[in-house]
Amino acid sequence: MGGREIVYAPIEFSTHNPPNLIVIERGRGTALIRAAQDNFSPRRKAFLIRQLAAKGYIPDQYEGFTEDAPVGGLTWVIDRSLMFVGAEATKRTRRIMRRVIAGGCLLWLLEITLAFWRG
Repeated sequence: MGGREIVYAPIEFSTHNPPNLIVIERGRGTALIRAAQDNFSPRRKAFLIRQLAAKGYIPDQYEGFTEDAPVGGLTWVIDRSLMFVGAEATKRTRRIMRRVIAGGCLLWLLEITLAFWRG
């Protein structure tokens, strides 16, 4: 069929052993993997790449990836900017926490009022 290019949305997930945030950007036959920290051994990287290919997150050609014989079209980048929270998320979190604290204070005042009302 036509000359339309397939555009894939970035996939974001975290790993727990070792702790890291991973963002996968996929193109036609290529993959860019951005990690927040450089804490993967070459063996662990190869395992993760094979696992991502087996699950369909990156092209199938990377299922045979080994740390000794890398395949072209795959880029692993350390992007420390993934660790920082944006200003909008910080603002939203502060707004939510203010509401939670204010609600908790109002409930506490209500409890104190009801406890001493009968007295």
